Amino acid sequence: MEYRASLVSKPIWYLETKKTAQYLSQGYDKESLRKRVIEDNLYETRADYRAIEILTTITTRLNKLPKELLLEIASGDVLQSKILVLISIMMNDKLFFEFMYDVFQDKIAIGEYIITNRDLEKFFENKALQSDAVKNWSAKTIQKLKQSYMKILYDANIISSSLPPRNIIVPIIHENIVDILKKNNMDAYLRAIRGDS
Repeated sequence: MEYRASLVSKPIWYLETKKTAQYLSQGYDKESLRKRVIEDNLYETRADYRAIEILTTITTRLNKLPKELLLEIASGDVLQSKILVLISIMMNDKLFFEFMYDVFQDKIAIGEYIITNRDLEKFFENKALQSDAVKNWSAKTIQKLKQSYMKILYDANIISSSLPPRNIIVPIIHENIVDILKKNNMDAYLRAIRGDS
């Protein structure tokens, strides 16, 4: 999976993801869901093309999850389902996963529960040294990605603010979800969020 800057325009879309998961868990296929999204303006967008873009992004994210986790997003409580949506984003965006693993998880591991602007700068500086794709991104793109990452973490309720100071809130994940993640060899995502396995 290549590094992409797509999270600049693709936020967490939690409510939209929950609705989509509910329809998918009821047996809707791609075409019937697409029709429903447009006819009912399910995502409350101004234009059909934007609704389809959101649907495509969300279904791509959800398709990577085991069915049990899709059901947890559809019917689970807000905090647990937000964590699962966050995991679906990590599964679909290599750079974001590496940020979570290299920065967020490291911060928890060393007991430093705050994400600073310097942490963000250092992460992207390192990635620019490792990847021509990241090196060729504009400063504006990098800045927007930093903002997007922090907004996603804030919307997932695992940092206190999208702006400094950003205190880390280590989530409590229900044991049944932990078991599903481990059973499906998804320990790395769990570690990235909790700092442990």
